[in-house]
Amino acid sequence: MANITAIRNGTWSDEVVESSPWGGAKPAAGDTVYLAGYTVALDETTPALTAIYSGTSGTPAGAGVLTVDVTAAAIVLNATNIYAGSANFITVSGDANPFTINGNIIGSVSNIVHCVLISSAAAVNINGDITGGAGNASYGVNNGSTGALTIAGAILGGAGIGSHGVYNASTGPITITSGSLTGGAAGGSGAGMFSFGAATFVIGSSGSPVTINGGAAGIGWNAAGASTITIWGDITGANATALNIASTSTVVIHGNITTTGTSHGINNSANSSNITVYGDITAGASTGTGITMGGTTSVLTITGNVLAVAGVAIALSSTTTMIVTGNVTGSTASAKAGITSTNADAVLTINGNVSAGGVATAYGISSAAVAVTVNGNLINNDAPAIYSTKTPVVPAGYYIQSGILYFRSGARYRSRYSP
Repeated sequence: MANITAIRNGTWSDEVVESSPWGGAKPAAGDTVYLAGYTVALDETTPALTAIYSGTSGTPAGAGVLTVDVTAAAIVLNATNIYAGSANFITVSGDANPFTINGNIIGSVSNIVHCVLISSAAAVNINGDITGGAGNASYGVNNGSTGALTIAGAILGGAGIGSHGVYNASTGPITITSGSLTGGAAGGSGAGMFSFGAATFVIGSSGSPVTINGGAAGIGWNAAGASTITIWGDITGANATALNIASTSTVVIHGNITTTGTSHGINNSANSSNITVYGDITAGASTGTGITMGGTTSVLTITGNVLAVAGVAIALSSTTTMIVTGNVTGSTASAKAGITSTNADAVLTINGNVSAGGVATAYGISSAAVAVTVNGNLINNDAPAIYSTKTPVVPAGYYIQSGILYFRSGARYRSRYSP
């Protein structure tokens, strides 16, 4: 349970007094290690350390570097907490064997400094939480590896501007087996994860869901590279978007999407994305939107229900083709529609019922789209079920006469539209 401070550059396992970075015995279980600005090559698996610092005196300051080369053997770093300093702290090279970190990764207070820098094709496993830095553009993990990256733990954007928990610039597969992805809190725009490389992502599993959450300031996950994404878990927007899709991607989500703040659950600005949600879409207690679809020629499939509360559940501004299996309902608390479409070339098919909310203009669907097909029932309340600036395609058993939607059995429902 001692404090061990490096006194020179060297190799971790070296215990020869004249050459050892420790001046003799190497760190033991329970010790706290300070690299004190020196460079130490980690050539073996460590015991369970209390912490390891790049600097000295229990502060994150200092330019110490821990180099890891897995060419000859697999290596495991065991430390409850791992603190970056003023230089990239843990650098990973070699590709013949895996490198594993069992411990929490804390980003740097300096600018453009990363706690873990992966630049080889090594497979890397991280079992612990990851937090972006307080300095600007300082990542918890900067992944440039084409090898597999596997994480079990909560990933949080940092307090610095653009200080992401995980930054991915490569094409290697990334798997997050447990935990969460959350954007940074107030004062920090760091994302839980920013992925620029075109990679395959598997987030969670049916037995171990992983949630994606927008922060007070940072995006939960900014997917800026063309990717194949599978998510098992709920997605919740806050004052920042939970999942931002900025490049053509195929996305499958097994979970519900909701909002608690002023931003989006999902924001898609990419062309030709294909997004499938096996769950419900709810715009929650604030004004955020469940899903916004920009770009062009994308496909959005929802198997659950769509409900507006204080915000619009789904907003389409592009030539999206959308299919909803469940019901679509306008808000009972605000003048918000379940679905809005401002693009005349969007194609909407609703297989369930479309219901207006309890407030005027809280339509089930407010649409400029020409092709709106409803295969379920239309239910009006204080607003029409559908408001359309184009002549809608009405469900079987209904017809329009003089601007009024009639059910052929004689039951009469109002529908407001401007052909």
